[in-house]
Amino acid sequence: MPDRLPDSIFRQNVSGDAAKETLGALIPEGADTVTFQENDTVYQSVLKTVNGKLTMNIVHTFNQIKHLAGDREFRISGGAIKRVQGDFQLRFDVTG
Repeated sequence: MPDRLPDSIFRQNVSGDAAKETLGALIPEGADTVTFQENDTVYQSVLKTVNGKLTMNIVHTFNQIKHLAGDREFRISGGAIKRVQGDFQLRFDVTG
């Protein structure tokens, strides 16, 4: 088991219909990318998706296995959504 999580976790080729609808609505008209920060509205929406929940689970599970608590815990601090040829890529920035 590594001592720390990577600085970013990527989800590529996100193509499910529900995800496409949710993520597409978060990217401004005419843009291909939007960034988000911890606790803003885009962040909250992304973390409600299946990919967001699974990524958050990775972070929480790592913290539990390593017995990290409080200011030592890793967390998703932000990231980005990028539209690529009709599908989406997600970047989750991990801070710890």
